[in-house]
Amino acid sequence: INNYIRTRKKLGLKPISIQREITFISNIFNKAKYFNDGLEGLRIPTRDYDRDLLKNTSLKREGLLSDEMLEKVFSILKEYHNKEMYEISYLSYLTSMRRSEVITLKQEQIKDNFIQLIHTKSGKPRKVYLSAQAQEFLKTLKPIKPDGSLFSYSILGFDRVFRELIKTRNKLDVKFHDFRKTCISKILNKSNDNTLLVANILGFASARKFNELHVKNRLLSTDTQYGAMRT
Repeated sequence: INNYIRTRKKLGLKPISIQREITFISNIFNKAKYFNDGLEGLRIPTRDYDRDLLKNTSLKREGLLSDEMLEKVFSILKEYHNKEMYEISYLSYLTSMRRSEVITLKQEQIKDNFIQLIHTKSGKPRKVYLSAQAQEFLKTLKPIKPDGSLFSYSILGFDRVFRELIKTRNKLDVKFHDFRKTCISKILNKSNDNTLLVANILGFASARKFNELHVKNRLLSTDTQYGAMRT
């Protein structure tokens, strides 16, 4: 497993991606006993690898956009000849939906006060509840394909144009995922960090996972050395 990690790192994979692969490998060993009784008690090699090999030594981007930066980015996207660039980005900012979830959105998924997502990262359907602002914006969008699709871009095609506009031409350190992070942060602020409520509104299946990804660092106290170092 240590050699596997070193090899994957040489190929340029990020630690989090390699960790995901190791989890898959571990799952195979865990499931093996169900297919062959002789494999009961099989040693799982992923339990003994050197954890230091997957330490992420790079600084993590905060990914939260100021109102000034949002205005600048949306202004650039509005000026592009295909209005979908702005519409997809702005809808992500209003709803915290991922790029793939917005681009594949169809009219039939939009209800009065929520969106029923089908193409999600976890593969499980989920609901995203809509603010009044998001509801009004969605009313301005009309299907452009016979199947009810709101957008014509492919995921890769959109990503290529977005990077060209924002990073290459305008030299801005902004990723599409930053819209989602900024939306979540603003909703948390409005709710006084009521994480259960926000996780439910945004359609997170696990409040624990939501806390781990988006809340943990916000709530750490500076009264302890651990908390001070983390914040």
